[in-house]
Amino acid sequence: MSDPTIYDRKEAGLAPDESRLAGGLVVDTHNYGALGNIDAVTIHHSASPRAQDKAKAQGLHKAYQRLHIQEFGTGSHTRGDIGYHFSMDDLGRFYRLRPFSAKGTHVGIGIPGILESCSTVIMFTTS
Repeated sequence: MSDPTIYDRKEAGLAPDESRLAGGLVVDTHNYGALGNIDAVTIHHSASPRAQDKAKAQGLHKAYQRLHIQEFGTGSHTRGDIGYHFSMDDLGRFYRLRPFSAKGTHVGIGIPGILESCSTVIMFTTS
């Protein structure tokens, strides 16, 4: 068995850190601070929407990035970026989304050490 393919953030279709999206939204991957030591992994399984190919996965990543930045408003209330560290499409390809150095913002918002992911999403958790 070969190692899994892991696409980087750019290949995942995400805007880079500190970039500005339409509508003036700013990507800030470290809005919740540093991840810290990883103690656990949280995995979400999503029934829909599905990512049957790379293009669909990229579209979903962009949509979630925008949603997660907008969802809680601006400043200290925004997630700053997509909340997940990884996602996996229907073909088993992984996409690196949020940097390891940044806290995840979907499960245990603001808790150090949670690494998140989603179609399957992974988040890591630290104490």
